[in-house]
Amino acid sequence: YEKELRLLRKAIKEKTAICCDNEKEGEFSYHDRYIVPVKLEYSFIGDRYWVCVYEPVQKRYFKMRLDTMSNIRMTEKICREAFDGYAEYQKKHSKKVILEVERTRHVIERCFRIFSYYDRQAVYDEKEKKYLLEIQYFSQDEKELIRDIMSLGSSVVVLEPQEIQQEVYRRILLAKSNYNAE
Repeated sequence: YEKELRLLRKAIKEKTAICCDNEKEGEFSYHDRYIVPVKLEYSFIGDRYWVCVYEPVQKRYFKMRLDTMSNIRMTEKICREAFDGYAEYQKKHSKKVILEVERTRHVIERCFRIFSYYDRQAVYDEKEKKYLLEIQYFSQDEKELIRDIMSLGSSVVVLEPQEIQQEVYRRILLAKSNYNAE
């Protein structure tokens, strides 16, 4: 993706809109989509790049996978307002979850790898012999975040917020009921 990344980086730096196709077979197909890239992200988990974009027609921000984008080309349109609005969007849609993580080496390493996509901070609690991991995420990433938390099993406990605790608990009960069914 060297060529595409260079072009997207230039568009972001110059605050310029791009035009592209965005297709995933059987799911969506957009051609000549006019968008404004505002941020590039890389996820180690899926080994893929994401592009945070603003779509002026729908007046909303969302993420696109670079591997579904094609025919990317620069436009002449400068869109500073998309960048100004993105800071406000981040503030409005940013959430925080706090996890208690057991001090098991493989769990801690896995935790940092899984949550590498997010802004996070870890503090070691000497008294409890556990890590507290604070993760900042966007509301649209909540389902994926919960899935990642659950993949760590009993080595991780959600301390805050209560809504995430309840959703994890609900999913555990649902999974348990599937094993009890005959």
